Amino acid sequence: MNKIETYSAQINSKLYSLLNMDILQNPYLYIDVNTYGFQGSNIQTYFATCAEKISVIIYQYYNSIQLLVNQKELPNEQTIKEIANFIATRKVIMVSGVTSLITKLKTYLPNYKQTNGHLFEYQGKIEQKLINFPKFQWAHSEQDFERLAIFITSDSSIGSHYNIAQLKQQLLERHQKYGCQNVFLEEDKKIIAHVGTYACYKDLAVIGGLLVDPSQRGKGLARKIMTFISCQCVKTFKQKPVFYCYIPDLFKFYKTCDYKEIYDCSKLELIGDKNA
Repeated sequence: MNKIETYSAQINSKLYSLLNMDILQNPYLYIDVNTYGFQGSNIQTYFATCAEKISVIIYQYYNSIQLLVNQKELPNEQTIKEIANFIATRKVIMVSGVTSLITKLKTYLPNYKQTNGHLFEYQGKIEQKLINFPKFQWAHSEQDFERLAIFITSDSSIGSHYNIAQLKQQLLERHQKYGCQNVFLEEDKKIIAHVGTYACYKDLAVIGGLLVDPSQRGKGLARKIMTFISCQCVKTFKQKPVFYCYIPDLFKFYKTCDYKEIYDCSKLELIGDKNA
């Protein structure tokens, strides 16, 4: 029998066991669960079963869903249909997971757009890599995070869905509560490059927010700041850096920063009126 069930404390150890077996399948899900838990005011966890065994963890945070597949108990077609119906009835705006699962779900979700990408893991060596870098700075103060929010929201590709006040608060909270870090470079008192750890837990960090001012591109700053924070994650914070990329033209660039593709990942985004 296939069905989708709601999280309960009785299933807690089984879900944690499944997560810990494959933490790099969905780092955001792993970090969120260990940071916020399986339940909260804006969090609810479900799981799909197949032959009475857990096949997929469904983690809903606000109006988005993260998925994790049990590689030993893959969902059958009926389970795929039930998960797709679950997503459609809730009209979540984004669903993320491994490409093999997302592609199957897309068949039953015509109102969603699929984007494919990769999860990259840093595999470089840090010896000699922190020498001769520009004077990068770490964000600490409220003013730092406000300036970063202004810089990031100015870029349509990564900042258009934020407003300045909300992004400032998110960056500040991640730093103060969860130890996330933000690195930036400025010139003539103007921020010209940024990257940060957008989520972290113990020995794992997800890199995000890489941005270079358009007037400064072509000078190698993106590679330098990406390499700098990756090396610092390993050397200073003892964390494994990983990075999601959904832009095929940039795959080669991240490989030159000593990142290697370790998972095919995809996301589904709701098309049209998200409030309908």
